[in-house]
Amino acid sequence: MTTRVMCAALWLGAAACSTGSQGGPAAPGVEAPDVDWAVEVAFESGTKLGGCAVGELDPTSPGGEIVSVAGDGQVWVTARIDGAWSTTSIARLPGEAIGCVVADLLPDIPGDEIVTVGVAEGGEEDGGPGVAHLLARTPDGWSTEILFEDDALLHGVDVGDLNGDDRLDVIVAGYSRRVHVLERDAQGDSWRVTSAGVLPDVAKSVVVVGSPDAERPARAVVGCRDGSLIEFRLMVGGALGRFEWASGSSSQARLGALPPGVLVASDGGTLATVLGPARMELYASGDKLRGAVAADVDPHAFGTELCTAGYDGAVVVTHRIQPAGAALVVARDDDRLHHLAAGRLAPGKPPSLVACGYSGRLIVITRR
Repeated sequence: MTTRVMCAALWLGAAACSTGSQGGPAAPGVEAPDVDWAVEVAFESGTKLGGCAVGELDPTSPGGEIVSVAGDGQVWVTARIDGAWSTTSIARLPGEAIGCVVADLLPDIPGDEIVTVGVAEGGEEDGGPGVAHLLARTPDGWSTEILFEDDALLHGVDVGDLNGDDRLDVIVAGYSRRVHVLERDAQGDSWRVTSAGVLPDVAKSVVVVGSPDAERPARAVVGCRDGSLIEFRLMVGGALGRFEWASGSSSQARLGALPPGVLVASDGGTLATVLGPARMELYASGDKLRGAVAADVDPHAFGTELCTAGYDGAVVVTHRIQPAGAALVVARDDDRLHHLAAGRLAPGKPPSLVACGYSGRLIVITRR
């Protein structure tokens, strides 16, 4: 089931580069509505970008890097080098990748690794089996390994220690309506796949939430198309228990960790915090939402910001302490946005928001 392909070109080699002006409209089609937020187009792929993530892929370089996955199977890494954005393709997958996550899954290799999820061949709408790939940086370039293959599209992925063994697990779910946990063995030689349970509908998103008790393992929450949220957590005896939270009325398209609960962006256009049966709406859009990020992206404001993006092209920042509807649009694309991430891209700077979508633009938004 496992194949390995080597990408000969190092990602810091020859790069396609795109930069936007600091503090004004970043590029045609992108707006910077608020002067307190700098908006840049770091990269334009020319095709839909389905997902993005931020991590420390190169520990020898200051700041983090951005991974984005495209509808044509390309996996891109974008970094700020000598004051300019530089982007390189590190892999071309045979099928469309819908999402990605970045984490230190292989401790013996410096820096973080990448996991992508999508379809094994063709595009998202073509059907066919789903697949999760692991991409790791090596002295010779980037390796690509198939971690797991499912009967249908894999749409959600996250990482965390579900089993309490101090090793990160990969949790994937999708259109097969099953959740799988991928664990690396203690020797680091192979991955073990465990079926965690069956879902009431297809999975659209997965998030791992840390336990309030540091001694207890994390929990995985899966958002489904029918509006249900399903939690999986380790029980006495070692099995994963399945618990259904209060259901929403539309697809739970994106989830963000907000311990002990989650931040939920839905097809109904609402951004809400959810913990079991308790739900509080923060923001409402007239179109589908595709971003759920909790991060301290505004050092001038108290607490953690709760952020979203969606099919209306807007990137929105709000706070839990604000009443519903009190939200700030910090960037706007002229096409549908499909994902939102956050991470620190430069030393001494606050974490940035990173948005991508159907326009193919990778948009970086940073509080001045």
